Amino acid sequence: MVKEIIPMPIHKEIYDYGYDKNFLFKDKQLGQNVIINGKNAYDEFDADLIAVRLTPPSFDKNIYKSLGKHKYNINTFGIGNGLLELTFYVGGHTHMQSQLNTNKLVQEFIDNVAAIKLDESDFEYVCVIDGYKCEYTQVDFYYFVTITASAIKRLPIVKYDFGSNFFSSVEDVIITFENSGIINSGLDIVVRFSGGNSFTVNCLTKTNKISEINFTDLSTSDYYYKIGGLDGVVYRSGNSNFNSSVNVFLNTDLVDFPIVKPGENSLEFIQQAVGQIKSVSISFYPTFIV
Repeated sequence: MVKEIIPMPIHKEIYDYGYDKNFLFKDKQLGQNVIINGKNAYDEFDADLIAVRLTPPSFDKNIYKSLGKHKYNINTFGIGNGLLELTFYVGGHTHMQSQLNTNKLVQEFIDNVAAIKLDESDFEYVCVIDGYKCEYTQVDFYYFVTITASAIKRLPIVKYDFGSNFFSSVEDVIITFENSGIINSGLDIVVRFSGGNSFTVNCLTKTNKISEINFTDLSTSDYYYKIGGLDGVVYRSGNSNFNSSVNVFLNTDLVDFPIVKPGENSLEFIQQAVGQIKSVSISFYPTFIV
């Protein structure tokens, strides 16, 4: 028995759209580099960034006039999302190729919480897409693509490490550091601890204690403990990478995850005996209003 092979139909529009053999010679990058989730948009999607527009966030506030009507009292004050609008000139050798590049560019925002880095500064933007629009330029084979996204503006992560020499002489150690951001942001704290069954971390400002976190009923073995204010986790691990970890939230009296405020911040570490804390590392993103 002979099996009949029926060829797949060839899409006529591929050929109708033509092919621009001079595309590589005339497709020169005009705008600044933009990195999306670690990918260069021009190299990956033939997307040339030609315009950036930032819209500041709205402010959600609850206020009332003071008794003397000479000032306002603030009940609550919140900062909404800023908006980042990116306009690209997206090309390809054919109409189909430029449409594929357009879809790949948009898909990069849809599939991920996109991290955007522009050439013009050290800031990066963490974005969730709100929408996009695509318009053919009437120039073969290019499209205008505008992507609008809710955005958080931040600097690259800041990390400080403190070795055993900081904890080898006294039980109560205070570490002070600066946050260059202008709004609060989450803080990761990793403590290497052994030889005891409890320790305390206090988050401080110049004037008051923000929070107190007590770890209790711990193993006396050498472990790393992570209070993850960036992602909302409390883990124990045998290594600092936390690639194999155990949830130890129930070993704490944690109410609020740690944050860093703008300006000077301090952390107080209290151990039962000198040298039980082997090291501490902290990390955070200085965060700004878009």
